[in-house]
Amino acid sequence: GTSPPPEFHGRHSGYGNVLWVDGHVTPEMPYLPPKGDPTFSQSFQVYAYQFHLGFLTPVSPTTSWAQFSQMSEPMQDNYLLVQR
Repeated sequence: GTSPPPEFHGRHSGYGNVLWVDGHVTPEMPYLPPKGDPTFSQSFQVYAYQFHLGFLTPVSPTTSWAQFSQMSEPMQDNYLLVQR
């Protein structure tokens, strides 16, 4: 499958804070696009690793990009983003 661009920032020591619908907050580690994958430009990969920009997903950080990109969209972007 084709994945959306990564948009979850791990701004706090590699983790991003997630506010859940029940009101609690947890630190979550983003799944980062693997270095050297042709899906993303080299300059984007440098940026993604520098700023911990990845996907908010329950998938293990050790999952290969080949496995991740073949997963259904709900697994790639497992959490609902609420916009006002």
